[in-house]
Amino acid sequence: MDDNENAKRLKKAYLKSFRVGKSGGAHLFDTLFLGLILFAALCVCVRTRLTNGAVAWAVTLICSTAGVCLWKAAENALFEKHVRRLREETRRELAEMRLMLAGDGLWESISVDESTFVSRSVENLTADDVAKAASLTGSPVTIVTLAEPTARASRLLDALGSGIAIKSPIEFLGGKAALPEIGETEIDEAIIRRFLQPKKRRKTSIFKPGRERAVKFLAVSAGLFLLSYFVRYPLWFRAAASLTSGLGGALFTAEMIKNRAV
Repeated sequence: MDDNENAKRLKKAYLKSFRVGKSGGAHLFDTLFLGLILFAALCVCVRTRLTNGAVAWAVTLICSTAGVCLWKAAENALFEKHVRRLREETRRELAEMRLMLAGDGLWESISVDESTFVSRSVENLTADDVAKAASLTGSPVTIVTLAEPTARASRLLDALGSGIAIKSPIEFLGGKAALPEIGETEIDEAIIRRFLQPKKRRKTSIFKPGRERAVKFLAVSAGLFLLSYFVRYPLWFRAAASLTSGLGGALFTAEMIKNRAV
């Protein structure tokens, strides 16, 4: 894979993590929805203060465009901050995994007494692991692991109360061992694997049933209907409002039927 293709995949992974899995189409719909609501609100405010229709429309368009641009600038700043945080988190995770899987006697060289249980699995912390930790004579007991506890392990930990603490390798080691160096390319590859893993999923659409989509369509309908009182050809706006209202109602009904069937 060439550098250009890898950069594209990395950018796609960044966007997917930033938008919490939301597709590009859904994000575009949200942006258009925000712009329409802002435009409708400004239209109502401006038309009540300016008698000249052309000037009112120009002011409304300029202000709404500026508002959307400011929102996009703020979103870009948040995106850059998210990327920096994601890369640091990934660097830490890779360093911890390398520490946990170290085969050079690292863990044997560190004092592990009867109050510390080390689980070197990176998959799951099982109930058997928790039971072994609970059998140690020290108190309080510390479990050093990268793995997430299973459902049974979580219930057992809740039953044991505050007698057992879970720490990551970095938290446990503190300054006793230097963190492994993680290259930028390794971080890129880890992020791509995490967010661009091929998954079997059904094709999605903005018309897929869902309460959130239904509310957005109904809100757009309300905005268009409100605008119809301030335009020269209100019939077209009311027709569009009726169409989006019908789509919103259909999505809402479909969602209710889907929930009843579950």
